[in-house]
Amino acid sequence: MQLLESEYIDAARLHTRLAFSMTSRAKQLLTVFVLMTIAIIGVVIASMIERGRPITLSMVMLLLALPTFYGSAILLVFSSRFLVFPRQLRRKFQEVTQLSSSSEYEITAETFETKNELGSQRIPLLKFTHWIESEGLFLLYLTSSIYVILPVRCLESAEQAERLRAILRVAVPGSRPSQAKSPASSLA
Repeated sequence: MQLLESEYIDAARLHTRLAFSMTSRAKQLLTVFVLMTIAIIGVVIASMIERGRPITLSMVMLLLALPTFYGSAILLVFSSRFLVFPRQLRRKFQEVTQLSSSSEYEITAETFETKNELGSQRIPLLKFTHWIESEGLFLLYLTSSIYVILPVRCLESAEQAERLRAILRVAVPGSRPSQAKSPASSLA
């Protein structure tokens, strides 16, 4: 079985989904941004009213430019998930030959073994810290940032995927499987 570029990108997105989703931190930052913008506009308008100056169209345009500038900056940061991030991953996938080499996987109740043209590796399941799953992938974590990508399509059936889940739940200490969609549709 050969890992596809799209699976590699999906795995990286799954791994980093918290960094790019609207987590509570992102929601807090957005709330702070909105409140700061309202406060700045309010202070400027109150200052102008206090001094007896009329509010001009140029002042309104300047006040509206401030949230537009910050909004553009936030949009740029969040759009990197769809523009910059995939390009970097595609380049990395093409550069690292081990990612695209054909591999064989074997999972028992105690070990995870992978073989490819570059060699083989046998890892006791106890060495994995946790695992997560999406519709098409299993990610088995050795550390919080090092993981093994196991595409669901390399499994022969939905029953085999269910057996794998059962093995991982029992054998991987601290298992925290994510809320996964059923991978059965991608096994067809």
